[in-house]
Amino acid sequence: MREKQKGPPVLEHRRANQGDGLTTHHQKFNTELEDLQMKKKITGSVLSAGAIALGLAAAGCGGAIENAANGWAMLSYTLLAILLGCAALALAGLGLVAEQRKEPQKIHKVPENTVKKAVCGRKAG
Repeated sequence: MREKQKGPPVLEHRRANQGDGLTTHHQKFNTELEDLQMKKKITGSVLSAGAIALGLAAAGCGGAIENAANGWAMLSYTLLAILLGCAALALAGLGLVAEQRKEPQKIHKVPENTVKKAVCGRKAG
């Protein structure tokens, strides 16, 4: 006999009852929506990490300006730092957009020809 469980009941996943040999409730199956959310989260994290790396590189170029030998080297380090900073901002924006992107929604089509003709040829309504 089964002992009475304490707490909320354990709900099995819908695939567990399909008869494909996967019957334990410990197995997890991702739906398409969960997979899409996971891809968005990973993509956003990778882009944000790239933005952080580029920001650190821009800060390193800013530190290299102080040790430059002449004015042209200072100018090139300055332009490189500005370019890397802009690229970091762009990647951070793309990472934010990637995480907040909405799933495409199905467009509801208006049903056509729903009014049936009567036997005598007149339309109802």
